[in-house]
Amino acid sequence: MECLPYRVVGKEITPPFLFEPWEGEKIAIIYGRHIRQGKDLRLHLLNLSGNIIASSIQEKGKSDYLIFNENEFMIMVEGDNYFEGILLVSDYLNEPKTITLDIKRKDFGEGLRTVILNATSLRGKKLRFSLSSDRDVELRIYYFTLNSEKENFDPFSTNFKGVFKGRGKTITGDIGIRSYEDFIAIAIIGEGNVTINFEEMERVADVSKVTSKAYFILGTLVTLLLVVIYLEKKIG
Repeated sequence: MECLPYRVVGKEITPPFLFEPWEGEKIAIIYGRHIRQGKDLRLHLLNLSGNIIASSIQEKGKSDYLIFNENEFMIMVEGDNYFEGILLVSDYLNEPKTITLDIKRKDFGEGLRTVILNATSLRGKKLRFSLSSDRDVELRIYYFTLNSEKENFDPFSTNFKGVFKGRGKTITGDIGIRSYEDFIAIAIIGEGNVTINFEEMERVADVSKVTSKAYFILGTLVTLLLVVIYLEKKIG
């Protein structure tokens, strides 16, 4: 299991899901219908001996997640009675930076690498990205904060519901980060040696909005001045 969202069902707790050896920092997230209904699902990280080494602690009704560095691991999902959810385990970036990925074709067809970026430090700003690859690849970027947005995440869907999509050996662009953003999901589809640079950018205020605000302030000041002059004449 790797990079793709997997539907999981269970009663109280699932058996452990075994993952391929995987280097680097990773994130496991559980979301889906039962989260939408306000039910609580928890994640447990296990070593290959079956011992639980970490558990998620997010409040009930929220998408639970775990961030970890273990290279060999298993994941279990716990819930109340019968439950179902969607489990995604992917590479994790705590902040914007440059990463290099060697993406190979999988048995099921296209190669895929998914990265979840922590967007809390970018709230109200822009995320600029530039990708270079030795082969054509597709880059898809999704908002990944609300449960419904997580459910929309499907890298291979022809019905794209993300915020950016591009294809080629060189791809550049930027997206706005909302004031409540937690995560952004990035999917690279294809095969090749890929380098992506993520950079934080200050959001420039819209000129028309700034102009309108300036006119409003000026109009208010003129009105106050006229009121003062009128009152002075009336009193005098």
